[in-house]
Amino acid sequence: MISSRAVMGFEWSFMTLAYTSVACRIYVRVVMRKARLFSADYWLIAGLLSCQGLLICDTITYSMDAMDNFTIDNVAIRKVRFATNHLFDTGIYFPKFSIIAFYFNLVPISQPKIRIALYCLAGITASFAVITFFCDWFWCGPDPSVNWSGTADGIFRAKGEQECTSFTSMTLMRLLWSMNFISEVLNIWATAEICISVIVVALTAVRPLLRKLINLKSTTLLTSEDQSGVQAIPPNRSRKPGTFNGGTGVYWQGTGKNHQRHAETMSPESIAGSETELNNINGITLSQNVTVSRETITNSVNGQPEYSTVHRIESV
Repeated sequence: MISSRAVMGFEWSFMTLAYTSVACRIYVRVVMRKARLFSADYWLIAGLLSCQGLLICDTITYSMDAMDNFTIDNVAIRKVRFATNHLFDTGIYFPKFSIIAFYFNLVPISQPKIRIALYCLAGITASFAVITFFCDWFWCGPDPSVNWSGTADGIFRAKGEQECTSFTSMTLMRLLWSMNFISEVLNIWATAEICISVIVVALTAVRPLLRKLINLKSTTLLTSEDQSGVQAIPPNRSRKPGTFNGGTGVYWQGTGKNHQRHAETMSPESIAGSETELNNINGITLSQNVTVSRETITNSVNGQPEYSTVHRIESV
């Protein structure tokens, strides 16, 4: 059996990864995209706060030497266990709401069947979350303090009779487990599970940051080649960058005057990091970063200038 010290080490490690992934997501949204935080981000931040609260409760339990020893029973540890139970059971739904909000931004209104399925999924998830919240708070009666005081409606239990607490109720555990079947089957440690859910949801929007790091690395390599004596662009060429349209949420189909051009503009909230969207042409459009540049070569022969224009299209 893994020691409680090792469990705390794993939990804090996952907590650090969760903070890092959420920070990267916010950086992409606010700094790189120049956009505001959307509903999916706020749900994810709520899940992160639940992770932090759960980890604080586990740390307090560890400091009381009550993580492995369940025979320790006092008012303080009962309050901590009640908070632990509530933060985990309710907090696990926040990343789910975040990914559902992301899907609402991803699927356009031109796909009504998919959006109806999303509404059904959101309704079921919200119902389970409400049931979980009220079960954790009022499983033992209308007064939640019975979970740590041992009394309900002013009636003391007889000696030897097990007291009701939401933390130790097997019936409540089976009920909540049935509503989170997949996540509970793979559960090892509560904090690790909820942190991993936050990390997975946050990583859906960090693709532009990864692309920026890759491009920065490529630029560094090109700079080192230039310093070593390899000349990338001749001095008699003037490079004029063209229009950069990658990742802006606009899809262009066809070029030139004789081709029909189609553009579909998405709302700012639909820019969620992933560049794949379902649109009204009954297909999946994968947009890429395209850089269009123009180079003009000037050669002077007998005082007569000669111009030659070269167009380049690079797909990143």
